[in-house]
Amino acid sequence: MHTIDIPTNFNWNTDPHPLTPLPATVPAEPDLTQAAGAALLSECLRDGLQGITAYPSLESMTRYVELLGDFGVTYATVGIFPGDAGAISSTIKDLLAFLREEVPAIVPSVLTPCTLPALNWTAECKEIHPALESVVFMG
Repeated sequence: MHTIDIPTNFNWNTDPHPLTPLPATVPAEPDLTQAAGAALLSECLRDGLQGITAYPSLESMTRYVELLGDFGVTYATVGIFPGDAGAISSTIKDLLAFLREEVPAIVPSVLTPCTLPALNWTAECKEIHPALESVVFMG
């Protein structure tokens, strides 16, 4: 594999401990055989919704995931535990049902804090879409 010598230390908050050194080089672009096995992941329905003034409608999100599927995206994070059983939770669950029925090629995921209410919500989501994956985090 070829490497390109470019600086990589642009993070001024890095841990200077010698057991956690930054890499000296960044690997070159993957070759065709490596790229052939790549899967595309969309984080837009989670990260892309931070700081918005209004949550998107179910219709706009279903159209968006259809386009993701047409583009070849195979994984999509569709939300994070909203903290209650309100409209956002309902929209995420409706989107999961839509993905299960209309875009089965996309594997959805949700982010879940490691709390009992959040884990219960994730279990409810998994009942709606059995292929659902969850990233459980502490914090």
